[in-house]
Amino acid sequence: MRKEYNLSQLEWMLSGWHPEGWRLGVSMEIGMQISPDVAPIKVCVPGSVQQALLNAEMLSDWNVKLNSRQCEWVENRHWVFETFLPAEWMASAGKKVLRCDGLDYQGVILVNCKEAYSFCGTFTPYEFDLTPFLQDGANQLDIVFTGIPDYLGQIGYTSRIRQWKPRFNYVWDWTPRLVQIGIWDSITLTVKKGDAIDSLGIYTDYDRVAGTGIAEVSATLCTDIAKTIEMTITGEEGEVFRQTLPIDNELHANPCGFKVHPWWPNGSGPQPLYTFSMKLLDQEGQMLDEQFRTIGFRHIEWKPCVGAPTDAKPKLYPM
Repeated sequence: MRKEYNLSQLEWMLSGWHPEGWRLGVSMEIGMQISPDVAPIKVCVPGSVQQALLNAEMLSDWNVKLNSRQCEWVENRHWVFETFLPAEWMASAGKKVLRCDGLDYQGVILVNCKEAYSFCGTFTPYEFDLTPFLQDGANQLDIVFTGIPDYLGQIGYTSRIRQWKPRFNYVWDWTPRLVQIGIWDSITLTVKKGDAIDSLGIYTDYDRVAGTGIAEVSATLCTDIAKTIEMTITGEEGEVFRQTLPIDNELHANPCGFKVHPWWPNGSGPQPLYTFSMKLLDQEGQMLDEQFRTIGFRHIEWKPCVGAPTDAKPKLYPM
């Protein structure tokens, strides 16, 4: 059983610090409060540091003339997104998990001024168990962004790039340097109690010959009274797949053979999407927990170019 709260509905404040200065600001050892370099301003979540500063008239419009050069100081600060989790959210018993679907780019999570977790990766969704760090009543949550990759331009060996962050922010094809920082996707707090689906992953493929879908499902479950797992896949044409399995706290399943329409690249055909559902059911068939994923079915192969040598490797760019 779970209850989910959307943190974007809360009031968030943004402050800017000289690197690592925020650590002194919350330190009990020095016996004083250090002020931020940029005083707290309101910020929308999801939202970027640059947009918040522009809204507060602390940055010039980077779309005008060479104003983008006046924005480059932003990436040389640490930025703190701060909010308070309401006391009524804490009143519900159960494990409290913070899910962040988009944190750009790296930093740490503070709960009540204590460092709880770190993160790195623009496109990596994270789940943080806040339970050990929470206290009665309201709780302070800070998401601190501490750094960005130095350079992700196109000059040189792009195959050596290992930091996955949008390169159009880094002078790609004559664009100005405007390296975004912030919370760019949804952020929620989930209270899990009793039987629950802790994690769920699904990968899909498409059998072009049979015209059927292939899926690989993995899930971690926390169960007490749950007896069965029910999986369904539904599209515009209705339900295309249903399966009931006995409880397995480390589930691995491979549904296949169900008729679906393929997802085509842009301009090549339609792009139908399907809803995957997983439910935990008790002995009477009552639902204890449910999670959804939006999926599509496609098949990708790397093939050699026409006339390529038989031993040619499937590289996009010779380096």
